[in-house]
Amino acid sequence: MTVNNYWILNAQHINFTTLSVAGGFRDYQVRSGLTFLPKLSHHTSALSVVSSAVPKTWVSTDHLSIVWCKQLQLTTIRAFFDLIDADTKQITQNRKKKLSVLNHHFIRHPAKHFEENPAIISDLTGTSMWVPVKVSRWTYVAYNESDKIYFTFPLANHRKIYTHAYCQSTMLDTNSWIFGCINSTSMCQQGVDLSWKVELLPTIKGMMFMGAVSQKLFATWLGWTHLRLHSNSPSSLASIHQLWTTVSHTTKSLTLRLQDYPSLSHLVVYVPSVHGSKFVVDCEFFKKETRSIQLPVTHLFSFGLSSRKVLLNTSGLYYTLELLNFGQIYQAFKLNVVSKCSGTKEEITSIYKLHIPWSYEDSLTIAQVPSSTEISLKLHIAQPENDSHVALLKMYTSSDCQYEVTVKTSFSQILGQVVRFHGGALPAYVMSSVLLAHGGQLYSLFSAGYCLEYAAILDKEAKPYKVDPFVIMIKFLLGCKWFKELWDLLLLPELDAIVLTSQSMCFPLVSLILFLFGTCIAYWSGLLSCASVRLLSSLWLSLKRPSELPKDVRILSPDLPFLTVALLVISWATCGALAILLSYLCYLYKIVHLQASLINFKSSQSVNTKHSRRSEKKSNHYKDSAVHPLRVSAADAEDSLRMHSVLLNLLAWVVLLSMPSLAYWLKNLRYYFKLNPDPCKPLAFILIPTMAVLGNTYTVSIKSSKLLKTASQVALPLAVGVTAFGSAHLYRVLGFAFVPLLLHALCNLM
Repeated sequence: MTVNNYWILNAQHINFTTLSVAGGFRDYQVRSGLTFLPKLSHHTSALSVVSSAVPKTWVSTDHLSIVWCKQLQLTTIRAFFDLIDADTKQITQNRKKKLSVLNHHFIRHPAKHFEENPAIISDLTGTSMWVPVKVSRWTYVAYNESDKIYFTFPLANHRKIYTHAYCQSTMLDTNSWIFGCINSTSMCQQGVDLSWKVELLPTIKGMMFMGAVSQKLFATWLGWTHLRLHSNSPSSLASIHQLWTTVSHTTKSLTLRLQDYPSLSHLVVYVPSVHGSKFVVDCEFFKKETRSIQLPVTHLFSFGLSSRKVLLNTSGLYYTLELLNFGQIYQAFKLNVVSKCSGTKEEITSIYKLHIPWSYEDSLTIAQVPSSTEISLKLHIAQPENDSHVALLKMYTSSDCQYEVTVKTSFSQILGQVVRFHGGALPAYVMSSVLLAHGGQLYSLFSAGYCLEYAAILDKEAKPYKVDPFVIMIKFLLGCKWFKELWDLLLLPELDAIVLTSQSMCFPLVSLILFLFGTCIAYWSGLLSCASVRLLSSLWLSLKRPSELPKDVRILSPDLPFLTVALLVISWATCGALAILLSYLCYLYKIVHLQASLINFKSSQSVNTKHSRRSEKKSNHYKDSAVHPLRVSAADAEDSLRMHSVLLNLLAWVVLLSMPSLAYWLKNLRYYFKLNPDPCKPLAFILIPTMAVLGNTYTVSIKSSKLLKTASQVALPLAVGVTAFGSAHLYRVLGFAFVPLLLHALCNLM
């Protein structure tokens, strides 16, 4: 049973409320989709959100900065204060209150202090002015107001024409400011407090400041102003006030569907008396048909060559774009918003909010218009099958501007999504390509009598059509009842492709893309290994006396048993991954020694320029093999190095996949010397003697082996097994990788 399944099954019996905050697309270590907790009917004590959707944060964070992000720190601190029970002075045990507090601070902040039981009905009393407003669009600029004012909007006539009402205010206080009156004429004594339904939005000043000023520069600035504060300098006080105003400036907005409030007769906007502060209140009534526009996204395989465009002709403060057919994680688009304004010199701000209804992963983009703004449309969580909601782009616009929205597919971001969601499977596809190259190299030795260069054999053997059809066929057959029963009877694990499909992570052609990426990585890693061997051999020749080619083949050298036993003891007493790494270094030492011997031999021999290099190699190869079947000639050494180039790359990836175990052991070395349990220990007991034998292996010693053909043919099913069972479970890859290595070593003995 997995950890997630345990918590899901026991959620009803555990009084445990969970908040999961992800960093978003800037977190390259842990993708946000892994932090989302399942939404089930009985699993209601969990809340998952991306930092870009958290009110007063509104930014994506990387994996480290999420713990010291000041906005998130303040939000968390406020939430902890509100979670304290007034009677016990401890964190409340009321699950409902916990979720209410977390929703208030991390999901939808109404710009009011948290109240467990907020008063829905508010008294609208006092000596205040009541001003009726009958127009459909209204703007009020408040500055140094001495009296309180209630602006009333009669809804009777507006209901006949409009369907929604929208209001926004830049007043920086936490008091209620918008109400609904029931059966009122000119003024009402009590009203329904609609401020709890308000949504908090940022402005361009605050976001630009946080994006442009680094934390170090901000600390330096504070230190400079701190010195000036001791002299009570008015300029320093003004600077701090201006800075605070810039950072904390926000907007409160409210959208009401008039049909949901049939008993309301008036909408009331309250403007308090202010001194020295300036704020703006806007309200408008509109029909949903004129402000809600459908925008189907382009097809995945349009590759950005086609686009779809929407022009917002009518002027207004709020628009909603329904992004149709946008609900899969492998989709990625570039959305460009071009704004054009007429006859205005003031600073105008527009806010574009991408709202994902099935998960809290909203993101905001703020632009100073007129401008051209590019927005990336990507998802962390795919749309559930039973969810009919549509992703929305909410546009908080200016009435003096026109907006043109264009959407097109971004192929580069699609590849980024593939890597983001399936990058962990890349080592499996790299290993699959190297296994195919290893099998092809052995088959070339068996059929033609010589080995090919690493790049040539990888290009010849590492083909997706050799692997993918088998995986697709197995996935198809698992849909049949008889094959599924046979599969379970053989105790075979679930296919990784089915696991990814159940998690809504099945990309079209993802296996092909990952196989191409894996082959590229295998190619460059192989070239790096060969270059490293040549470099180390040159360094060897410059530091030590030139070596000679071995005169005969010795599979079991005198020092081999002692070295093997020593490494086995290290594996048993410390860490299996450490012993595997040391064995690999010993194997690398032997290959470097062979390369240095070959370079020294070639430099001391005269080369006949009349014959081609290939014919000379073949003639020498057959001649030496016929006369001295167990002696190593220059051609045999060169052929063996080509064979070892594939082995070196294969073993390198085995070592890399075992490195997490070694890193964990080194990190905890001060607590215990022996790693227990050790996942690499069984593998180490097989690989250590295998690598010891492979280090003394030459093509002349295995060319006539009876196991050579079998060892070359087993690579294909192993490559299929790696992609079928190791793409989502990397620990299984090592189990497939040691089989061809063991067979290769046994070719020396049989």
